[in-house]
Amino acid sequence: MPSGGDTQQRFVYSTVDQHGEIAASTAAVFLPTGEAPEGGRPVLAWAHGTTGMGDNCTPSAGSRNDKVLVDHWVDAGYAVVASDYTGMGTPGLMSYFNGEATAVSVVDSVIAAQKLDSVGAQLSEKWAVAG
Repeated sequence: MPSGGDTQQRFVYSTVDQHGEIAASTAAVFLPTGEAPEGGRPVLAWAHGTTGMGDNCTPSAGSRNDKVLVDHWVDAGYAVVASDYTGMGTPGLMSYFNGEATAVSVVDSVIAAQKLDSVGAQLSEKWAVAG
């Protein structure tokens, strides 16, 4: 079973990089087991710490060091959206050291997850950030 319930989906979304240019980024959404409540599951955007500097270190692709934490939130009923750093596992320079680009990417990952055909209807419009 993947970290965080029975559903984990990796996806690619558009955001803005540290140069203000449109860039691709990746993220994963983790969902609790069972049916979503009316209005959808509350969303927790997980702005995780670094997991390494190479393209192969993207948490959405499996380089996870936060399984216990994500599982805790998912077990509490939250859908967790964990964005990777723009440019990490996607073309371009990694935006890890640029706080503004990282913040925009976290917000954009939640917006993109809410629009996914496969899980978007399970997600509430209400969300918060941790990290």
